[in-house]
Amino acid sequence: MKNKTTKKDDIKKENKTKKQGKKKTKVWKKILIALFVLFIIGVGVFAGLIIGISGKYAITKEDLIIDYSNSTVVNSDEEILAVLSGKENRKILSKSEMGEYLPKAFVAIEDKRFYEHKGVDLKRSSLAVVSFILHR
Repeated sequence: MKNKTTKKDDIKKENKTKKQGKKKTKVWKKILIALFVLFIIGVGVFAGLIIGISGKYAITKEDLIIDYSNSTVVNSDEEILAVLSGKENRKILSKSEMGEYLPKAFVAIEDKRFYEHKGVDLKRSSLAVVSFILHR
């Protein structure tokens, strides 16, 4: 009888230490992920500061010229004060105002596998990142 209770006690102790080990592992994983995210954010902020201080990417007057988009300036009463447009005067249409095949044509041109992925095409995105890194 004594052997059976000690074996059960030993098994319980082993299970308890395994559970504690798993909890510690989960905590360390969360800490490492948080540190990694903070590191990435820190690198981005540092890079932004360096670029900002260098003045290499200053906004010029030409950057503020409207080329192909429209803007409507309204006041607090929603009255139109001005309509700003560039070289083309574009109009936004709702999907119901378009023909039946126009949205399908845009999807076919822009993303062949649109209906196969869940919002982000990982294959296309990773290829774009690799292309950017190789060709800058």
